[in-house]
Amino acid sequence: MARAVAEEAGVRIIGAHRGPVWPIVINRAEATGEITLFSSGQGESAYLHRWDPVSGDLIWRSTDDSVANWWVSSLAAVQGSDGRLIVAAGTEIGMFRWCGETGRLLPPGIGMTECPVYAVASSLLPGGGAMLIGGSDNGSVYRWDAASARQLGRPLPGHEGGVRAVTGTLLSDGTSVIASGDETGQVRLWDAVTGEQIGAPWSAGEEIINDLSFLELADGQLLLAACDSGAAVHRWDARTGERRGEILRLADDLASVTALKCAVINGEARVIIGDDNGHVRQWNALTGAVLPALGDGTAVDAVVDEHGSVVLAVGAQDGGIRITRLPYRNLTDNLSRTGSGHR
Repeated sequence: MARAVAEEAGVRIIGAHRGPVWPIVINRAEATGEITLFSSGQGESAYLHRWDPVSGDLIWRSTDDSVANWWVSSLAAVQGSDGRLIVAAGTEIGMFRWCGETGRLLPPGIGMTECPVYAVASSLLPGGGAMLIGGSDNGSVYRWDAASARQLGRPLPGHEGGVRAVTGTLLSDGTSVIASGDETGQVRLWDAVTGEQIGAPWSAGEEIINDLSFLELADGQLLLAACDSGAAVHRWDARTGERRGEILRLADDLASVTALKCAVINGEARVIIGDDNGHVRQWNALTGAVLPALGDGTAVDAVVDEHGSVVLAVGAQDGGIRITRLPYRNLTDNLSRTGSGHR
């Protein structure tokens, strides 16, 4: 049985899952500011869990067998236009949705269960509402209304391999963008509303893109970071498509960077990653300077709370979850606007 232990800057949930925690997602509702935390495991432990990120208490555990005994590759959570909290999981047999308040399984939308959907994310939309984003094994990117599951436009084609990572964000100028990465190392940007591709695709090499994260800074810079299966983290200026500094690499080149999140902590833009050796590491997102490690873990996600602190959630290989509040000193609160969708 899971047990919550208070720590100086947060809480640790011991025994949240029987095996490694993978994936994990933390979300802040735009309307209410409420922060919610969801996690899953693999195989027999592949049931969705919702946790109280303050007390560490279990709120609900899914009772359906939709993803039981399957590989849950990613999670996303967002508040739909009808006010309901929606959480989605990407799996080998498609994407599934639940009501975030009750844990009840919701009907799938068109295209959600027609093929493997390995990557899921969410994004707020201009004028209100939210979308779920799915990266498919057939090389397409799908968009659905989060509340109704209605497919939004045609699937976005172009990737030469299966799409393994997606992310989305609503920018301060009111536009919404999507980034997608595939198993050939290719990254593409899209207008989330029109579905038009933005510029030419970028290449991160030949490794699988495992995760993506946007970060909009107060001075207008827009950073996109990607991690891959070859122990590397790539950074681009998302407005120009130019690489931002050198490729960041793990000291252990046998590890795979499995999850990634960009955040501003203590006034410093950072890239935080989890690797499959169970370590959480960070760099300065702009300079690439190595920063102190953040302990053990494989799955990572983060969000800004209503008080301006970054809430970091880390899922560990021993089945535990650690939730930590870190200082945030920056006028841009874009983590609360960025789509939650992490591993």
